[in-house]
Amino acid sequence: MWHASDVQTYVVMLQVGTALAVDLTAEEELCTSAVLQVAVNSKGRHSAISQRGSSGINPGILQVS
Repeated sequence: MWHASDVQTYVVMLQVGTALAVDLTAEEELCTSAVLQVAVNSKGRHSAISQRGSSGINPGILQVS
């Protein structure tokens, strides 16, 4: 279980069509099909992951080239 004091970074990524966007406004979020929220603790480990939306995040856009 994670503790809030361990969380170093919290990122919200949103899928808009075939692109991935970060830190959209509330109005821009209305155009998204999926949202992925990731919290990373001070040790660089995922401490929380949440996904919501009408479709899943396309794994192909999460890959780093």
